[in-house]
Amino acid sequence: MKKLKNRINFAFDYLKKRKKLKSMPIEACIGLTNACNARCKMCPNRTSKRKIGFMPFSTFKKIIDQLKGYVEIVYLHSDGESLLHPKLFEMIKYSKQQGITTGLSTNAIVLDKEKSEKIIESGLDYFIISVDATSRKTYLKVKGVDKYDDVVNNVKHFLEIKQDKKPYTVVQLIEIKENSKEVRQFKQIWKNPNAGIRIRPAISWGGFYKNTTNNPLGPTKACILLWRMMVFFWDGTVAMCCHDILNSSPIGNINKNSIAEIWNGEKMMEYREMHIKKDYGKISLCKDCDVPAINLPFLAGSVFLDTFTIKKLIVKLEKIPYLRKYV
Repeated sequence: MKKLKNRINFAFDYLKKRKKLKSMPIEACIGLTNACNARCKMCPNRTSKRKIGFMPFSTFKKIIDQLKGYVEIVYLHSDGESLLHPKLFEMIKYSKQQGITTGLSTNAIVLDKEKSEKIIESGLDYFIISVDATSRKTYLKVKGVDKYDDVVNNVKHFLEIKQDKKPYTVVQLIEIKENSKEVRQFKQIWKNPNAGIRIRPAISWGGFYKNTTNNPLGPTKACILLWRMMVFFWDGTVAMCCHDILNSSPIGNINKNSIAEIWNGEKMMEYREMHIKKDYGKISLCKDCDVPAINLPFLAGSVFLDTFTIKKLIVKLEKIPYLRKYV
């Protein structure tokens, strides 16, 4: 009931264009580390000059303890490869113990047999695996070495041992111009009863990557993410948006202030006000963003359905060409 009330407050906060919210975050991304073993051409991480680090368990626990009760799903990834974190499985377990639906995304380079078994045993709810298409115009390279075959073998083994067990798994292709002609082949290769398939257009990451197959750059209305999602980096820094991998617009730090204080803090309210007034050009991260604008059916659905149900529903709706642009 508490989470339903939070969803209702969220919808009214957004529709009434409030900059100070009655609702708390519905989704959260926790970047356990910004270390990454790939250099994807569309990802800002490869140009980042931020210090590499791993979130202490104490910081993670502080975040989870404050999120529980109203957040509906927590993604244990943001700006790095979380399978590199030595305490990942302890963190999944702790999040689950607090009754939080927990998700994870990976490039599968280190998704070996041991880690596959631990993911299944951990109780993880939602697992996203990004795999390149077959052309090897690949972004899955480590120190110049093509890791495509390793990734394919890792993912196939994971799906084989997972079968119908948790987590709900999606194998996805990040579509860029170089691999856009291979979508059909990708779907044929990864058709599997133990996983859904998604074709995700590459996003611009606030104008960082221009070679996308997504929508034209530039927002058209206030971005729903500023009313819905909170993003944490390994050192406790809180970002304005999940696209801010380079941490250009920090709004606080969980080691200095509470989530409630940061969520309705001066900086976050200032960014919401800019969006309400359509002053997107004043925010460097937002002016060239290509994330689709929220539509009323999605907003209504986000009140009546929990976030994890929506995520699973999107995988099915995307198969319908007419509906794909709306989800």
